[in-house]
Amino acid sequence: MKGKLKSKLFAVENKTESKHLGKQKTKSSIIRKDMKVEHWFLTHFSISDAYQSFCDEFDTLENITNDWLSSIDHNHRAVTFIQHSISTNLSRTLKVNAQRIIRQDGKIYLACEGPNRITVYDFWTLVWQENVKTIMSMNFPYEERLYPNIYQENQETIQYWPIINGKIYNFMPFKILCISSFMMADCENRTNDKNEYIYRLTKLRIQYCNPIDQQKDRFLTHVCYFRWPDGRLPLPWGKQNTLAKAANTLLEILLMVSDNVTLIHCHAGRGRTGVLIALDFAMHQLKNLQTVNIGALIEKIRQQRPHAVMNRWQYVYINIIIAEQAYRVGYLMDRINGRYITRQLINKLWINLKNDMNKSFAYRIVSSIPIKNNPK
Repeated sequence: MKGKLKSKLFAVENKTESKHLGKQKTKSSIIRKDMKVEHWFLTHFSISDAYQSFCDEFDTLENITNDWLSSIDHNHRAVTFIQHSISTNLSRTLKVNAQRIIRQDGKIYLACEGPNRITVYDFWTLVWQENVKTIMSMNFPYEERLYPNIYQENQETIQYWPIINGKIYNFMPFKILCISSFMMADCENRTNDKNEYIYRLTKLRIQYCNPIDQQKDRFLTHVCYFRWPDGRLPLPWGKQNTLAKAANTLLEILLMVSDNVTLIHCHAGRGRTGVLIALDFAMHQLKNLQTVNIGALIEKIRQQRPHAVMNRWQYVYINIIIAEQAYRVGYLMDRINGRYITRQLINKLWINLKNDMNKSFAYRIVSSIPIKNNPK
């Protein structure tokens, strides 16, 4: 795979395997009967070492994925990257390693790598070919420079869309025009304070410059999230000063996604990208069925995008957010069975997650700060 799978899935994402990998694991599928919300919460959050249990569950999921990827069955139905049709009988693989991930109700997500200076033309070809309406970038341009030990210039995500009103980027045969662009502190408030902004929201128009095959211009929304270091979790930032509050902003961004095709990328298009897609799948299941089965959802996603959701922190994070949402909408009561206090159990997991990350990174939190484009 190109660039040894983006420098082995890049940065910390390939260094965060759980310390429990030496343990014996089950080789059978993690897919099992979905649980009603309260039963899922009790069996996962009320046990004595809930955090460790989630970590072990993720390790089992990792083993299942590795077994599936090496199986004969997988080789016969290998997940292929999206092709671009050059002519009736000829096509080629787009270089951004893009794959479709389809939710149970048919909602389509595209997952791909962050476009670099070589692949950016294929990126916009993908956007046009698949009629993408929303792009969600979970990394920001030139983020890779925060990791100098493994930095490779030809692999870094570039500034591939304009952010100044009226500015046009030419990636022929496409012209991309910036209609508007704002830094956002949350989904309602704009800001120019670099200590407050969480993401950039940009409205774009795309023109296909082909005199033979003329088509109407298209419009899309672009979201670029700045506060999510590679291999970790969305940072508490500004007014969103806890992991839980930062998660709320992430969920608000998800609500902006239309029913049409949405493209999500980070650097390798697997860790942060997988978390966001898994959250959407789990939220959809929670809302429509009032059931939960995070492991099964991620296994299904990985059958369409191998290695989505890269580490135990991301896995625990998804589970806690779903518990938070179930509690918020009333699927979980303040007390369960007259004994367990829901808020306390959720808070305990947040604390465990934060402590584990701090310990693993020697209490050093890398800030995601946008890096200005080098004029070249």
